[in-house]
Amino acid sequence: MQPSIFKAYDIRGLYPSEIDEEAAYLIGRATVAQFSLTRLAVGRDARASSPALFEAFARGACEQGADVIDLGLLTTPMVYFAAWRYPEIEAVASITASHNPPEYNGMKIALKNAVPVGSESGLEDIKRRVLEKDFPESARTGSLTSKEIKTDYYRYFGAFADFGDWRARVVIDTANAMGVLELPIFQERHKNLELGLLYDDLEHPFSAHEANPLKTETLDELRTAVTSHQASLGIAFDGDADRVGFVDEKGIPIPMDLVTGLIAEIVLERHPGATILYDLRSSRAVKEIIEERGGKALECKVGHANIKRQMRDTGALFAGELSGHYYFEENSMAEAGSLPALMLLNLMAKTGETHFGAGKWPAALCSFG
Repeated sequence: MQPSIFKAYDIRGLYPSEIDEEAAYLIGRATVAQFSLTRLAVGRDARASSPALFEAFARGACEQGADVIDLGLLTTPMVYFAAWRYPEIEAVASITASHNPPEYNGMKIALKNAVPVGSESGLEDIKRRVLEKDFPESARTGSLTSKEIKTDYYRYFGAFADFGDWRARVVIDTANAMGVLELPIFQERHKNLELGLLYDDLEHPFSAHEANPLKTETLDELRTAVTSHQASLGIAFDGDADRVGFVDEKGIPIPMDLVTGLIAEIVLERHPGATILYDLRSSRAVKEIIEERGGKALECKVGHANIKRQMRDTGALFAGELSGHYYFEENSMAEAGSLPALMLLNLMAKTGETHFGAGKWPAALCSFG
């Protein structure tokens, strides 16, 4: 194990040279010891190394005295959903390396209500315990059980779709990564959405292009598919589906801060005067549109742990990050993979548009380059 796998907001490294089963076992023990956990839930992505890392992490957590709930294959937003939806869960871990190539793996850890564990909120202490093998003796060995949560997740987030009788073509690129598990939310809306799917299976996970919508070159096939199918919108998930990017009907990537502004409008219509956080790197048009719509616009630091903490401190209902992370009170201040897409589609349905066309939106938002 390499100590460098402990990053500011998660754990991540090459398997097995930097992170392996021994590291996962020790991290499982350290996580339980650090937070005095009696029950935690663990989900994982579809990388070849994930089952072995899960088994080792769970074994360590059980030996340290906690009961472990196996959530199975899940997106990271699904794991966060479990952290607040089920009262018996005290903490969660998602075994994933997000958009990184398949030879990588790692973990994202959060406490109840999806409160993130980062370098300033326990991850440095977990690292120290792992390196020093500092684990108090446990009086018991925990159990391992399983729980299916996807049905609840689909029902909860699917309810946010409000399309009426509006219909449109949409292309979704999941890059043979975990966004595949978000697709049922859209497939169930077959009366409204004619879907085109790119790389939509997990038989050969992470074998397509890099699942990273922040890199516009990864959107090339999506852009082509949108224009060739005359679709209204293109949607691209990252590797663990906690980030999402979009292209318009012309195949042009939609700036992620523009998406923040559009979602802020929707939130403020429902919650007048709400506090909205925006990435400090965003266009000033984001701040302008929030304030023009009567909201309180606050600049936020980069990094999900910082943003989630600031949302809780300020009572913000929504935050957008230039990397394509969108944070919602509806998922306990955590990312919600499909909700940004549903909200943009709702906006189009409300206006009756079948093309995204930036010129159709308010003047402040249309100033994006």
